[in-house]
Amino acid sequence: MTTGQFSRIIKQLGYERIIRAPNYGRVKIPGFSYPDFDAHASPQPWSLMDIMDSTQTFLIHPTDGGESLLGLYQLFGDTDTYMVTAKMDLCEQFHDEDVMKTPLCLDTSVSSVGKSTVVMDTVMTSGPIPLAKYQSNVILLDRTSGKPVEIPQQWKSTYGHLCTGEPVRRFHALERPSDQSRVSKVSAGRVSSSDIDANRHVHFSNYLKYCCEGLIKRQTIQSGVAPQPLKLKSAFMWYRKECNFDDDIELNFWGHETNPGAICVDMLKNGESVFQCVLELYGTGRISSSL
Repeated sequence: MTTGQFSRIIKQLGYERIIRAPNYGRVKIPGFSYPDFDAHASPQPWSLMDIMDSTQTFLIHPTDGGESLLGLYQLFGDTDTYMVTAKMDLCEQFHDEDVMKTPLCLDTSVSSVGKSTVVMDTVMTSGPIPLAKYQSNVILLDRTSGKPVEIPQQWKSTYGHLCTGEPVRRFHALERPSDQSRVSKVSAGRVSSSDIDANRHVHFSNYLKYCCEGLIKRQTIQSGVAPQPLKLKSAFMWYRKECNFDDDIELNFWGHETNPGAICVDMLKNGESVFQCVLELYGTGRISSSL
């Protein structure tokens, strides 16, 4: 999506931004919308991911002609970006229907930079109540060649000392169990046009949507009962290759070897892995507010 397209959208959403320090910005937003909730009254995790991304982008590409976080507007302006990894942690209150989901406050900082990558961390709260944390790790790409663009040394000399957060956590490729009976395979169907973004490939949050919906489908088939609520606790995601319109997608699920309760997911296109993630879930049943 171009800066102009984003500006036209963001002006209609009522976002308010405050640059509190060169490396730290706050965005206040009205909150989730009605379609963002599932049938069990919980916000969809991929809708949360979109909100987190939109506020990070708002701090990079100011629509009011104001200041850009760490001068990233100039850094990002002539490049494309591709998500490498993303990590999202959801508090129990995120799924608690007694906790208001509006208005929301999102605090973002640039935690680290690499040769061609920028890592940003965002925390979402509703009043004093924490709801979620999100970390995105994107790589800058040349718009013509599609190859990584090295971050200029001038930018690092000016701003690099401000990026003092923890380095991005590396995602290690998932290893399939030697016992293939432990792997459950679920078809996610073909990519529809509504799942494609302005760059003509699957929007990054839809990969998480495919995995969550595929997991519900797997559980429903195994249990033989109606779909049950999926209360996501965390998602650690690795984007390996693009998916495009009408691609046929298959999901493979298995239990994590060393993290009991965690679920490994491998997304395949024509038998080739294009996306992997590790999901953790809260227990089933309604979560009551203890606040």
